[in-house]
Amino acid sequence: MGNRSRKKKKNKKEKQKEKTKNILIDLQMDKENEKIEKTIKIITLGSAFFLTNKFFSLSKRKQIFFINNDIKQTNSFILKHNNTQQKGTGESGKSTFLKQLAILYSTGFEESSRELYTSTIQKNLIHYIKILLRAAHSLGIKIQEENIRLSRTFFAFGDLTTQSLNAIIKLWSDPGLKEAYERRCEFQLPDMSKYFLDGAERIGKSDYLPTDQNILNCRIPTTGVNELNIVVDDLPWV
Repeated sequence: MGNRSRKKKKNKKEKQKEKTKNILIDLQMDKENEKIEKTIKIITLGSAFFLTNKFFSLSKRKQIFFINNDIKQTNSFILKHNNTQQKGTGESGKSTFLKQLAILYSTGFEESSRELYTSTIQKNLIHYIKILLRAAHSLGIKIQEENIRLSRTFFAFGDLTTQSLNAIIKLWSDPGLKEAYERRCEFQLPDMSKYFLDGAERIGKSDYLPTDQNILNCRIPTTGVNELNIVVDDLPWV
């Protein structure tokens, strides 16, 4: 009998706590509503909806109240930070601009980050030579006799190996491919191709690690949203 009575009192006490909590929330909501003329502005995905308290139950009003607090915290963060967005077409320089900001105003690129660029830069060497070989063929540019057989087998290369590296260096020195490069306005070839092909021997080394300049010139298509946090003249930017 005693246990049942204590349990009943405990349940009553918990209900009272919940009721008090709801009253406090209501009081806080009333104060908040006076400041914003009893209207809560909810912003989601760029659209605004105005919800007036009197149309909703207590549970719905509490839900709206907490959502409004989240929005206020987000707005507070936005007001304390300068925000900028970079948009543009492919190869317009969006990623390059962010890389420059990272080098100038952030921690730059750690060794682990540089290693991520290594494979891309090395594979791009093969890609550039293949583009030049196709262009030379379509433009009727002849390459040296000794490189004809090599040019035909080159398309089988996928990764940078000692064999493919030697082929790249040999083909890039061919006058025919140099002529094709000079006529690059007649076909599509990345601007930084000569920069990397000229440094192929260094890039092909087993201990190669991209420099800041290598990373700035490396072309990796942007497929998503990249965010960078920096501080310029004591002002935080996102």
